[in-house]
Amino acid sequence: MKTLLVQLPIPKLNLGLQTGNVPLGGACLKMAVSHEDRVNIDFCPESIVSYLGDQAVFEYIISHKPDIVSFTLFSWNVDRSIYVAEKLRKKGIRIIFGGPEVAGDNRKVLDSCADFIVTGEGEAFFRKFLSPFKNNKKEPDDCRIFKELSSPYVEDMLEPEIQDSMLLETQRGCPYSCGYCYYNKSRKGLCFKPLEKVYEGIEYAIDKNISEVYLLDPSLNTRKDLKTMLKKMAEINFGGDLVFHSEIRAEAINKELGDLFVKAGFASFEIGLQSTNPKALKVMKRPTDLNRFLKGVSLLKERGISSCVDLIAGLPGDDPQGLMRSIDFICENGLVDDVQFFPLSVIPGTDFRNNSSALGLNYNPFPPYNIISTDNFRPEDIISCFEYAEKSFDMSFFPMPDIDLSHKKDGRISDVFIKIGKEKYISKLVIFEKREFDEIEKAAERLTQPYQIFFGKDLKDKDYACKVIETVTGKNPFTPFEAVFFDPDFKPSEKEISESCKIQRPHFLDGDMRFLCPEQGNRAFLLTIASANRLYGVS
Repeated sequence: MKTLLVQLPIPKLNLGLQTGNVPLGGACLKMAVSHEDRVNIDFCPESIVSYLGDQAVFEYIISHKPDIVSFTLFSWNVDRSIYVAEKLRKKGIRIIFGGPEVAGDNRKVLDSCADFIVTGEGEAFFRKFLSPFKNNKKEPDDCRIFKELSSPYVEDMLEPEIQDSMLLETQRGCPYSCGYCYYNKSRKGLCFKPLEKVYEGIEYAIDKNISEVYLLDPSLNTRKDLKTMLKKMAEINFGGDLVFHSEIRAEAINKELGDLFVKAGFASFEIGLQSTNPKALKVMKRPTDLNRFLKGVSLLKERGISSCVDLIAGLPGDDPQGLMRSIDFICENGLVDDVQFFPLSVIPGTDFRNNSSALGLNYNPFPPYNIISTDNFRPEDIISCFEYAEKSFDMSFFPMPDIDLSHKKDGRISDVFIKIGKEKYISKLVIFEKREFDEIEKAAERLTQPYQIFFGKDLKDKDYACKVIETVTGKNPFTPFEAVFFDPDFKPSEKEISESCKIQRPHFLDGDMRFLCPEQGNRAFLLTIASANRLYGVS
């Protein structure tokens, strides 16, 4: 019985961007059963599955002839994963769903095609489910398995060279109970990786010449033996070649910790401020001492360690004036070097989701579940706050996708192929003259994620262009794409193109990019006209 683990990436509108789609969960599941010789389990590599269109992902999975396929579900991939899983289920393949989207109030997952749905971390389930040997001994729980196993990187299961970085889990669980967060709901209590296992991972990174390690602790300060760990990290990283990043509560930082962070090699911390509004902090159950917060951040800054400060727009208990005061607080205290500003996501399984009516939260029911309005925020208020933040911080939180119009190869115009794994896939489908639809359909099975369709100036049939888009997107309804028209005789109609497009509606990007394009419309594809003709505007 062969099991294949799949984690699909965050959808992008530009090819070649780092997706951050590290299948750490799948690698941990594989390690949990690696002691069983008869267990046949593997996961799709980041370097392949992250860049394949829907149909290409399906074909890739089928080529491995699995009996079971397990998907790790996040808000950005849940709909696409269910779509691929349904196609696999029709082939007689059993389906397992796990990951953060598996929650008791997420009917989308609970009512899906899955044969098994796993809540929590999954290692204990997979060890029990896939082990061919049954006995009466008590099965170890997830925490015990987590403690006994090394990092999957140490076993050369993952590909740190893709982003020249490594994700290292040193603990699971969170002592805090923030209303917007699912992390503290997915397990009860804290579980810490033994120090020797942590050091083993760091030594691996140095041996492999990896530049940076991100410690995935939700709050690094909760580890009681943190000082001991930092001192040993400094010894291992004595040359300072390895850079560390993590998350921490700023209030926990003192001079001694600050000095230890420097010696160990820390370059930055993500620090969740979320709001300075006392009422919002109380509602989200995240008490914050702003004076201690500033002191902690200052201690880091004095030592050359940067702080990435998080803010959330649309929190219950907050209002536009309160949010702008939070923005001003960051500016006035010199914290603008690195800021992350998010709209509130009302995530399944969280307190905010469970109490959304009482809290007055009106949110998009589709991923990423962005807030639309609250008792104190109108939709236009949230947009205005983002505009205020962008002006205050002199940065863009929702940048436009890049434009890439290159398409010539060896002086000839042809489809542009790129190699992913051992196979070649089409990143740019070039239609400068009519091609048979059999050929178009075959090409649609080999597209990257995302992809472009280029229509040349000699193609004068608008209906044919629309049919091409319909055919290609019909096989790839969750894959973002761009349609590019070069010097067209006709002015491509956004409405006609959109109507011919079979891309999923709503798409994750429709919600994720709502604050870039507030008007109603489709945000999972781009329509570009490249022409000197003023009829189309300057492009």
